[in-house]
Amino acid sequence: MGIDFREGLENFSRLPPDSVIERLGALKTDFGRAEERGLFVPLPDSEPDRSRDISRIRTIRNRLASLGYPVEDSGRPVLDEELRGAIRSFQQEAGLTVDGWVGGEETWPALQELVSFETPINVSRWLDGGRPNAALRRAVTLRLFVLGLFEKKPVSPEHDVTEGIKEFGRIWDILEFGEATTSPRLNTEWIVRLFDQDGLVARLAGASAPTTSSNFISVHGFLLNVAKIELWLSGYSVRPAGYDMEPPKEPQPVDGDLDKIDIWMKSSSVTRFFRIKRNLSFFSALTKFWQDQGEDVKTVDHLSLDFLDTFPRFFQAVQSGLNADAGMTKAERQELIEATIKRYPDQIPTIWSYVRTLGNRIWDGMRRAWGWLTSLIKKTAEKVVTIGRNLSRLIYNYALGAYTVVSNILKGFGRSVRFLTEPYLGISDSNTGIVSHDRDFDFKLTLNVLADQTSISALCRNLRRQTRLFLFICKMLSVFISILATVISNVSSGYLGLIFALVRFRREWDRIQSLISEYEAVFEIRD
Repeated sequence: MGIDFREGLENFSRLPPDSVIERLGALKTDFGRAEERGLFVPLPDSEPDRSRDISRIRTIRNRLASLGYPVEDSGRPVLDEELRGAIRSFQQEAGLTVDGWVGGEETWPALQELVSFETPINVSRWLDGGRPNAALRRAVTLRLFVLGLFEKKPVSPEHDVTEGIKEFGRIWDILEFGEATTSPRLNTEWIVRLFDQDGLVARLAGASAPTTSSNFISVHGFLLNVAKIELWLSGYSVRPAGYDMEPPKEPQPVDGDLDKIDIWMKSSSVTRFFRIKRNLSFFSALTKFWQDQGEDVKTVDHLSLDFLDTFPRFFQAVQSGLNADAGMTKAERQELIEATIKRYPDQIPTIWSYVRTLGNRIWDGMRRAWGWLTSLIKKTAEKVVTIGRNLSRLIYNYALGAYTVVSNILKGFGRSVRFLTEPYLGISDSNTGIVSHDRDFDFKLTLNVLADQTSISALCRNLRRQTRLFLFICKMLSVFISILATVISNVSSGYLGLIFALVRFRREWDRIQSLISEYEAVFEIRD
């Protein structure tokens, strides 16, 4: 990215501590330069002139291509007309505002819900007249394909997925996943089950290997594909491929070591594949997974080669990681991230090098990554945890969340200053009342004698909210600037110091949690 982490924050750093207003302006300028250089690029709500958020643009392109929209999954982080056209097509089919941009309020969360494996799906929002809309039908086809239950990738919303859903139902029965209230078909019950990745993990953790050859043939592709999804989410070098039978033609930009054949199809002669072949990327990823779980060499080899016999143990390990994630407090996450940054400050630039290559792994699989980290620490206490894929995406997401908050607070401060310094405040309404102030900031409310009490009360509430918001923003900025100044003085300067400060700033969220909900419209906070 061409970023020198020892530099940065040029304007803020050279101003004395007592230059409060000047420091605020300097910080805003430095934040803008950080975005220009591609250090942090929060997703804007409207389309920018150009975007430096390479990973996010690549992810948008990949997800739209995966859903079968007319855009090539080239990995190009370019906002070209092809990508804009695909975005508009998705928005139209999904019933969203058609503006050709994947904003953070509407289109990005919609893509996450349909494609991400960890985002819960609210099926009702995707129904049109009680039937799945075109975007959901594409997503169902994609999910069936990735699970190895449907032979075609989505190319349109018109695929007949009846057989794929029925196959899912047969596997549900064979593995004794539980009673169904309806027969397998494209309805809410079965769509929810299909998209519930955590539920599949929990059920497979308690399942048993099939006892008959026919049942084994029916489920083995499904088992492997669910495992490949989990390994991918957990940061290992394997791709959720479903029926994708072709090995990569070239080393993939997301995972340069994916140069082995990575296939698994349903087969009537499955017995000859009873053991996982060593030349599969799946085998390599599974081996690394069990090594990270602290298993000895012999056990690792057994669990990897004989996966189709031992699959419940794999899913039990994944479930354990999810439980570990669910049991982590914010304070524990904070301590882990801070400890890692303190231990490896010289590797911080490595994180941003990984970020350039991780693609949509940055946005998917965070819960698995936290589970992976806690399991690794607990089960292999003697193992040194170095910066890699998972730590890179955890630290980046953690810092990006705080950066987005501070960036929006700075924008909110500018809006509040303009609001309060104008002679006549923007909430004024000649039909209700005029809010003004003099040079000493003595506020005056002039009411229209014809205004009704409801309108007057609403005007007063709005004024009170705006002034409280300004005080809240000032408090948050003072906290962040204090942290940043301390870090720069005692720990590190430049962008490295900014990252330290952002991570530490997250500690303050618990302290002000009761106030945050009141200002959700001002900025979004990510856990």
